[in-house]
Amino acid sequence: MMRIGFMGGSFDPVHIGHLAVARTVAQALALDQVWLIPAAQAPLRTDAVRTDGRHRTAMLRLATSGNDNLFVSEIEIQRGGISYTVDTLRALKKGHPSDDFFWILGEDQLARLPCWSEPAALCGLTEFVCYSRPGYPPVAPPQIPGLRVHRVEGPLWPISSSLIRERLRRGEVIQGLVSDKVIEYIQENSLYT
Repeated sequence: MMRIGFMGGSFDPVHIGHLAVARTVAQALALDQVWLIPAAQAPLRTDAVRTDGRHRTAMLRLATSGNDNLFVSEIEIQRGGISYTVDTLRALKKGHPSDDFFWILGEDQLARLPCWSEPAALCGLTEFVCYSRPGYPPVAPPQIPGLRVHRVEGPLWPISSSLIRERLRRGEVIQGLVSDKVIEYIQENSLYT
Protein backbone atom coordinates (compact mmCIF):
# COMPACT_ATOMS: atom_id res chain seq x y z
CA MET A 1 0.00 0.00 0.00
CA MET A 2 1.30 3.42 -0.94
CA ARG A 3 0.48 6.96 0.02
CA ILE A 4 0.11 8.92 -3.21
CA GLY A 5 -0.32 12.67 -3.48
CA PHE A 6 -1.87 14.30 -6.53
CA MET A 7 -1.52 17.86 -7.67
CA GLY A 8 -3.66 19.05 -10.56
CA GLY A 9 -3.42 22.26 -12.50
CA SER A 10 -2.78 23.89 -15.82
CA PHE A 11 1.00 24.01 -15.28
CA ASP A 12 1.17 26.61 -18.04
CA PRO A 13 4.15 26.60 -17.42
CA VAL A 14 5.26 24.56 -14.42
CA HIS A 15 7.36 26.68 -12.02
CA ILE A 16 9.57 26.12 -9.00
CA GLY A 17 6.68 26.85 -6.63
CA HIS A 18 4.71 23.85 -7.97
CA LEU A 19 7.67 21.54 -7.36
CA ALA A 20 8.47 22.98 -3.95
CA VAL A 21 4.88 22.50 -2.76
CA ALA A 22 4.88 18.89 -4.03
CA ARG A 23 8.16 18.11 -2.22
CA THR A 24 7.11 19.90 0.99
CA VAL A 25 3.79 18.04 1.16
CA ALA A 26 5.47 14.70 0.35
CA GLN A 27 7.88 15.18 3.23
CA ALA A 28 5.28 16.49 5.71
CA LEU A 29 2.83 13.61 5.11
CA ALA A 30 5.37 10.86 4.35
CA LEU A 31 3.96 10.38 0.84
CA ASP A 32 5.62 7.74 -1.31
CA GLN A 33 4.89 9.61 -4.54
CA VAL A 34 3.37 12.84 -5.81
CA TRP A 35 1.80 12.84 -9.27
CA LEU A 36 1.50 16.11 -11.14
CA ILE A 37 -1.57 16.02 -13.38
CA PRO A 38 -1.92 18.68 -16.07
CA ALA A 39 -5.57 19.47 -16.81
CA ALA A 40 -6.97 19.41 -20.31
CA GLN A 41 -9.28 22.23 -19.18
CA ALA A 42 -10.05 23.11 -15.56
CA PRO A 43 -13.82 23.56 -15.03
CA LEU A 44 -13.64 26.49 -12.59
CA ARG A 45 -11.06 28.55 -14.51
CA THR A 46 -12.39 31.45 -16.52
CA ASP A 47 -9.23 31.60 -18.60
CA ALA A 48 -8.73 28.72 -21.00
CA VAL A 49 -5.48 26.79 -20.99
CA ARG A 50 -3.26 28.53 -23.51
CA THR A 51 -0.63 25.92 -24.27
CA ASP A 52 -1.16 22.51 -25.87
CA GLY A 53 -1.16 19.59 -23.43
CA ARG A 54 1.84 17.92 -25.07
CA HIS A 55 3.98 21.02 -24.37
CA ARG A 56 2.78 21.33 -20.76
CA THR A 57 3.40 17.62 -20.19
CA ALA A 58 6.86 17.83 -21.75
CA MET A 59 7.77 20.77 -19.50
CA LEU A 60 6.53 18.86 -16.45
CA ARG A 61 8.64 15.85 -17.39
CA LEU A 62 11.72 18.06 -17.76
CA ALA A 63 11.05 19.83 -14.46
CA THR A 64 10.55 16.59 -12.51
CA SER A 65 13.45 14.62 -14.02
CA GLY A 66 15.82 13.62 -11.25
CA ASN A 67 13.11 13.78 -8.56
CA ASP A 68 12.59 10.17 -7.51
CA ASN A 69 9.14 10.61 -6.00
CA LEU A 70 7.63 13.14 -8.45
CA PHE A 71 5.75 11.74 -11.44
CA VAL A 72 3.70 13.15 -14.30
CA SER A 73 0.33 11.66 -15.25
CA GLU A 74 -1.31 12.44 -18.59
CA ILE A 75 -4.68 10.99 -17.54
CA GLU A 76 -6.59 14.27 -17.98
CA ILE A 77 -4.76 15.32 -21.16
CA GLN A 78 -5.49 11.92 -22.73
CA ARG A 79 -9.15 12.05 -21.67
CA GLY A 80 -9.53 15.59 -23.04
CA GLY A 81 -12.42 17.95 -22.39
CA ILE A 82 -13.13 19.48 -19.01
CA SER A 83 -11.01 17.84 -16.30
CA TYR A 84 -13.19 16.92 -13.33
CA THR A 85 -11.15 15.74 -10.37
CA VAL A 86 -13.80 13.21 -9.36
CA ASP A 87 -13.49 11.45 -12.75
CA THR A 88 -9.70 11.44 -12.49
CA LEU A 89 -9.73 9.99 -8.98
CA ARG A 90 -12.25 7.29 -9.90
CA ALA A 91 -10.04 6.20 -12.79
CA LEU A 92 -6.90 6.28 -10.65
CA LYS A 93 -8.57 4.34 -7.83
CA LYS A 94 -9.30 1.47 -10.25
CA GLY A 95 -5.59 1.09 -10.89
CA HIS A 96 -4.60 1.65 -7.24
CA PRO A 97 -7.47 0.27 -5.12
CA SER A 98 -5.46 -0.26 -1.93
CA ASP A 99 -3.46 2.98 -1.98
CA ASP A 100 -4.27 6.06 0.08
CA PHE A 101 -4.87 9.21 -1.97
CA PHE A 102 -4.13 12.82 -1.00
CA TRP A 103 -5.22 15.67 -3.30
CA ILE A 104 -3.07 18.79 -2.86
CA LEU A 105 -4.71 22.19 -3.21
CA GLY A 106 -4.40 25.78 -2.02
CA GLU A 107 -6.60 27.78 0.35
CA ASP A 108 -8.41 29.32 -2.62
CA GLN A 109 -9.48 25.92 -3.95
CA LEU A 110 -10.35 24.54 -0.51
CA ALA A 111 -12.90 27.36 -0.15
CA ARG A 112 -14.33 26.48 -3.59
CA LEU A 113 -14.51 22.74 -2.95
CA PRO A 114 -18.35 22.75 -2.68
CA CYS A 115 -18.39 24.02 -6.30
CA TRP A 116 -16.33 21.07 -7.56
CA SER A 117 -18.15 18.25 -9.34
CA GLU A 118 -19.60 15.75 -6.83
CA PRO A 119 -17.80 17.03 -3.71
CA ALA A 120 -19.22 14.30 -1.43
CA ALA A 121 -17.99 11.59 -3.81
CA LEU A 122 -14.58 13.27 -3.90
CA CYS A 123 -14.33 13.08 -0.13
CA GLY A 124 -14.83 9.32 -0.32
CA LEU A 125 -11.97 8.95 -2.80
CA THR A 126 -9.26 11.14 -1.29
CA GLU A 127 -8.08 13.13 1.67
CA PHE A 128 -7.23 16.75 0.91
CA VAL A 129 -4.01 18.56 1.67
CA CYS A 130 -4.26 22.32 1.94
CA TYR A 131 -1.06 24.27 1.31
CA SER A 132 -0.99 27.95 2.22
CA ARG A 133 -0.76 30.39 -0.69
CA PRO A 134 0.19 34.08 -0.66
CA GLY A 135 -2.81 36.37 -0.42
CA TYR A 136 -5.21 33.68 0.78
CA PRO A 137 -5.77 33.63 4.55
CA PRO A 138 -6.62 30.25 6.09
CA VAL A 139 -10.29 29.37 5.77
CA ALA A 140 -12.41 26.91 7.69
CA PRO A 141 -12.94 23.73 5.69
CA PRO A 142 -16.36 23.66 4.01
CA GLN A 143 -19.08 21.47 5.47
CA ILE A 144 -18.94 18.42 3.20
CA PRO A 145 -19.69 14.96 4.64
CA GLY A 146 -16.52 12.88 4.94
CA LEU A 147 -14.14 15.76 4.19
CA ARG A 148 -10.68 15.16 5.64
CA VAL A 149 -8.21 18.05 5.39
CA HIS A 150 -4.53 18.08 6.32
CA ARG A 151 -2.87 21.49 6.51
CA VAL A 152 0.75 21.82 5.47
CA GLU A 153 2.67 24.98 6.05
CA GLY A 154 5.81 25.78 4.17
CA PRO A 155 7.48 28.58 2.29
CA LEU A 156 5.12 30.79 0.35
CA TRP A 157 5.93 31.04 -3.34
CA PRO A 158 4.58 34.36 -4.64
CA ILE A 159 4.90 33.30 -8.27
CA SER A 160 2.35 32.07 -10.72
CA SER A 161 2.25 30.70 -14.23
CA SER A 162 0.39 33.84 -15.36
CA LEU A 163 3.22 36.01 -13.96
CA ILE A 164 5.77 33.94 -15.89
CA ARG A 165 3.73 34.18 -19.12
CA GLU A 166 3.48 37.95 -18.68
CA ARG A 167 7.23 38.30 -18.05
CA LEU A 168 7.94 36.30 -21.21
CA ARG A 169 5.54 38.46 -23.24
CA ARG A 170 7.42 41.56 -22.04
CA GLY A 171 10.78 39.96 -22.87
CA GLU A 172 11.85 39.76 -19.21
CA VAL A 173 13.96 37.00 -17.71
CA ILE A 174 12.38 34.09 -15.85
CA GLN A 175 15.57 32.49 -14.48
CA GLY A 176 14.98 31.37 -10.92
CA LEU A 177 11.23 31.01 -11.49
CA VAL A 178 11.32 27.88 -13.65
CA SER A 179 13.99 25.24 -14.19
CA ASP A 180 16.67 25.85 -16.79
CA LYS A 181 15.46 22.82 -18.77
CA VAL A 182 11.97 24.34 -18.95
CA ILE A 183 13.40 27.70 -20.06
CA GLU A 184 15.27 25.93 -22.88
CA TYR A 185 12.08 24.10 -23.90
CA ILE A 186 10.07 27.34 -23.92
CA GLN A 187 12.69 29.02 -26.10
CA GLU A 188 13.08 26.07 -28.48
CA ASN A 189 9.31 25.87 -29.02
CA SER A 190 8.64 29.64 -29.08
CA LEU A 191 6.05 29.39 -26.33
CA TYR A 192 4.44 32.40 -24.64
CA THR A 193 5.72 34.97 -27.13
